Amino acid sequence: MESAGNVTISSITSTSVHIKWIIPKCVDRGSDILSYSCTLSEINTANKIKLETQFNFKLIQIGRLKPFTNYSTVVTITNDIGSGPSSSPIAFRTLEDVPGPQTIIKMTPLLNTAIVVAFAPPIDANELITKYRLSVEEEMTSYQIETDTDVTSATIKDLSAYISYHIKVKARTSIGWGACSSVRTVRSLEDVHVPESPENFTVIFQDETTIGLQWISPSFTTGIIHGYKLSYHRDTEDSEMIVIYRSHSTLSQVNVTDLDSGEYYHFRVQARSGAGYGPSVNQSSFTLPARPAKPTVPNIISYTCSNQRLTLKLFPNIVDEKHFYMARVYADDVSLPKAKIQEEENEPTGTVILIMDKTDIIQNVIFILEDNSIKLGIHNPELHYNHTYVFYMEIVTKFENIIQFSFVKHPKCFTIDLMNTPVEGSSDDENGSDLYGIAVGFVFGIIFILAAALICIATKRSGKGTCTSTTTTKPKYKGNRETNFWPINGNLGTSNSMQSTDFRQNQDLGNNSNVMNTFPLIKLTNKNINRSTSFQRTHFKNDRRQNTNRGNIKRSLTPK
Repeated sequence: MESAGNVTISSITSTSVHIKWIIPKCVDRGSDILSYSCTLSEINTANKIKLETQFNFKLIQIGRLKPFTNYSTVVTITNDIGSGPSSSPIAFRTLEDVPGPQTIIKMTPLLNTAIVVAFAPPIDANELITKYRLSVEEEMTSYQIETDTDVTSATIKDLSAYISYHIKVKARTSIGWGACSSVRTVRSLEDVHVPESPENFTVIFQDETTIGLQWISPSFTTGIIHGYKLSYHRDTEDSEMIVIYRSHSTLSQVNVTDLDSGEYYHFRVQARSGAGYGPSVNQSSFTLPARPAKPTVPNIISYTCSNQRLTLKLFPNIVDEKHFYMARVYADDVSLPKAKIQEEENEPTGTVILIMDKTDIIQNVIFILEDNSIKLGIHNPELHYNHTYVFYMEIVTKFENIIQFSFVKHPKCFTIDLMNTPVEGSSDDENGSDLYGIAVGFVFGIIFILAAALICIATKRSGKGTCTSTTTTKPKYKGNRETNFWPINGNLGTSNSMQSTDFRQNQDLGNNSNVMNTFPLIKLTNKNINRSTSFQRTHFKNDRRQNTNRGNIKRSLTPK
């Protein structure tokens, strides 16, 4: 069987072609024709397209071809015996078309106002590429830029710093523009200018060792904030400590720790972008003062000169306490009502009786606790006798109007006594009245004097010269008893006795007056005068008074 003859190509487009052939004569067919097959091959590739038709078809249309591509085609006839020889190949080219989409390979920001874009030619050029066009759209705006080029790269200029741009590219042939590539996004570089200083730099927290700071990022649209640098130093120092914070947020909060208490600190913070650090913003603050150390127990000394005193002797090193402001002395009367003295207390009790500033302590460390003076509006009163006092020493510091204090309680209690002998004591059992011993001694003295006087009076009335036998001689009777001098002597004796009694009573009153007059002159003593000692002293004085009174009575009863 012969091959198909007179194969022709017609109606060529960019994607299709019509192929036509002539059927062989009957004598040349060999048998009945079953089908025709047309094979289309892409030149220089292994791509083939094969189509079969029924015997009565002499024309076939082949589509889905590539634009501007070279093909060759052959036609083969098949009968009952098999396929005959193929026709001679016929070559043709599809027509041109617009190019296919491209691929952007790389986008590189150049400085802060330009971007370099590199792209590949379209896979399906469909003809000769005459031009490329890049479309650039600024993010969040309607601003667009179009750039044409004859090569597969382009530089887009006159952009804004640190702005995102959406870029796409397309190619053109003689037929027209092809499809655009997929959109790619790139950001231009940061501005060459550094960012502004942070805003609203404030202090939000303070304690004895920590200061909390807060700030807001600067209004910086031409770059990115990469972090902050915080520098600080103490008021009395010049060298700075530097802390770098690489994180960034609109609101930043940091705590600067391990600071010294009661100190001024100066801070400055800077924002950093790709161009470097911007200007700083400054802030100052201080840490809270710590509670001062507990002071050393002062010396409280009791002594007697013209009157009794309690003196306070301080240790001058208390003024070395940081931010020393003053020292205060409290006196707490624990006598009335009798109260239990607490061992541990949160703050001093009682009343402030003495205030000393730094100048006072530097000039003098010894102070009188009851000199009845007024200093800095505080009255230093005389303390009440027969009362027991507890004293507190308080040290006060002041920094930025913040007051801190610590105190110590004197380990001893002091009782203000009537006696002029200073004795210290701290026992609650000895807080009773020291007048008790004096009163008992005084009563016993009166009893002894009255007993002696009654004995002498009784002896005189009985006519026995118990009290006068050693000093008088009974006269002899001469006749009439009327002329006897005894009654006269007796009257004289009675008169003398009465005078002696009056004299004794007056003397006792005088003694009592003297004792009473001593009360206002008594000042301060220490507390621990025990009652037995007081009674012994009073008893000793009363014995001397009794001996004196007996001598007076005897002299009054003796006739002159």
